[in-house]
Formats: sequence, structure tokens, C-alpha cells
Amino acid sequence: MITHPVTNAKALYGFSGTASGIVGMDEVQAIDLLLELKQHVLQPRFMQRAAARQGQILLWDNYSVIHCATPTRYSAADGERRFLYRVSTNTLPGVCA
Repeated sequence: MITHPVTNAKALYGFSGTASGIVGMDEVQAIDLLLELKQHVLQPRFMQRAAARQGQILLWDNYSVIHCATPTRYSAADGERRFLYRVSTNTLPGVCA
């Protein structure tokens, strides 16, 4: 569990595919809980899909999403090349001078 640095909302973090237990919890119970949480957050009602097209800008809050990329056909051919810029921002007060 983490606290969002801007909204102070509580969020689950780090269980999307790599968690193998919960500190202080029996291993079997922890794995059962992790599987239950994964099934919960992967319900269609929580999904948002986006397909980027040339000239579009997509924004999301990494504290509030579980990222799932779809397969991409990679090509260096003209007109088929995938090119993107990634920009990360810091909105925490007092962190940036």
C-alpha cells in the first residue's frame, strides 16, 4: 500500500506480477490474497484502453494504474516505425527548485 504523493489517496502497489508474499502474513494466505486482489483489479469495469495514433498525446498517473501493454510489431521501415517521447514530471511541492 502506498499513499499518492499529491492526492493522499491510498493505493495498492507492486503486486501486479512480481509480488510473491506479504510481510508478516502466512505464505499461503498471502498468495491467496494477492491472487484475489489481482482478480479484482483486472475486472473489465476498471479497464481503460487507449490506442495512440500519430500526433496524439496520452497521459496517465503511474500511481493509479496497472500498465498492460499490447504487443507491438516493431519495424524500421518508413511509415511503420514506432517513435515516441516519454516525459516524466514531478508535481511534489518543494521537491523541484
